[in-house]
Amino acid sequence: MQNVAVVCLDSVREDIFDDVAVRVQDAADISSDGCRAASSWSTPSHASMLSGLLAHEHGVHTHSRSFASLPRERTVFDDLTEYRTVGVSSNVYAGPAHDFDRYFDEFFPLGRGIRFPDALDPYSFDGSLDEFRRYALACVKSEKPVRSLFNGALELLDSTYDRLAWLFDEGAKPGLGVVRRELASTDEPTFVFLNLMEAHIPHRPARYLDDDLYECPRGWSSAKRDVWDLFAAEYDERYWGRRNGLYRAAVEYLDRRLSEFFDELDGETTVVVTADHGDNLGTEADEGLANHKSSLSERLLHVPLYLINPPEVAEQTGRYLSHLSLPDLIRGIRDDRVKDLSRDRAFAELAGMSAGPDPEADYEYYDRAIRCAYDGDQKVVWSSLGTCTRYDLPGEANTQRASGSLARPPSWATRRFGRDISTFKHDAVEGGTNVSVDPSTAARLRNLGYF
Repeated sequence: MQNVAVVCLDSVREDIFDDVAVRVQDAADISSDGCRAASSWSTPSHASMLSGLLAHEHGVHTHSRSFASLPRERTVFDDLTEYRTVGVSSNVYAGPAHDFDRYFDEFFPLGRGIRFPDALDPYSFDGSLDEFRRYALACVKSEKPVRSLFNGALELLDSTYDRLAWLFDEGAKPGLGVVRRELASTDEPTFVFLNLMEAHIPHRPARYLDDDLYECPRGWSSAKRDVWDLFAAEYDERYWGRRNGLYRAAVEYLDRRLSEFFDELDGETTVVVTADHGDNLGTEADEGLANHKSSLSERLLHVPLYLINPPEVAEQTGRYLSHLSLPDLIRGIRDDRVKDLSRDRAFAELAGMSAGPDPEADYEYYDRAIRCAYDGDQKVVWSSLGTCTRYDLPGEANTQRASGSLARPPSWATRRFGRDISTFKHDAVEGGTNVSVDPSTAARLRNLGYF
């Protein structure tokens, strides 16, 4: 049976990837320019990628971020019983703190403070002095004490000084190293899910980035402006010029690392490269939006999809290949025959504002539930506040153009959703069961702009 590796490039949208990631495109045997994510931020999108379900079906979303509510039998893992499953992730929301590791036989969390994913994870401790003493004792007793102590020292430095971004990536180099090692360590068929966060905010200059792609002083960080400030302010050409240059450089870095990884693969592994969502970059074409907040724009939903070393793949005849079909794609690779998974319609859903600080005003608006449906070259977006807008899709990557308001979404758009949007929003809020995170995890989330 073929090994399967799904590589999720967090926050990478299609147009930037097409422009910068030339090595992956050259290496790919098959690509889809019509891939759409099923939500616009990590938690619901990852749940949809692994289950083929929308947020109202799988129940993992803004108001309930733990994957404990999504049983294994409702995911693709239920069809991978003959596979050894390995998770590698630098995304806190796709990690142990939110029960994402529950699906995997082996799970390796990543981050600037984890250079050795096969050693102890310092983020499993809460960051207090007593906890670091306990961690040090655990390191001494562990199978890899030196590596474990090094992880702990880096995490302490990073959480105290936030200076390691210049030196270390968010996990691409060690993460791909773990995948190489795990694939080589066994003759069992192996399924790997890898999340890489280099393209996620905050963006900062770093030693490993190509400085020809950005103009920015060392020490600058996109985190100096929070998302609500960016929403309220006029377009700042200098800020966005620096940030977008760093974003492109991060995508180019991922492209380089993946190319090296592909060169070392044998014919027994198929790699699926995609992204959980894209990003809004503040321009007029982004409708003035920033990050991946409170929106189902094309900037967020149109993501890359590339296959390296696939089995036989049927011609994809429809316009869209939704992440809701990703479990079927994985099953097809397992069975050495991928059927036509494309459709002329696609769907996405957001339960409310993504994780992070609350806005000072208009909370109800930013926390609204949003749904969208695609049909050919049109897209309809509606919300729990009763708004409904039709967009034309001109065929350019990550581009939509408003073409009018509707009194209500058409029946073809709502048919895929089991409950109306207001009921969904009410039930999501009332049934919310968000987990409490330890101080160390909270520090990592703050670094990512979520707190």
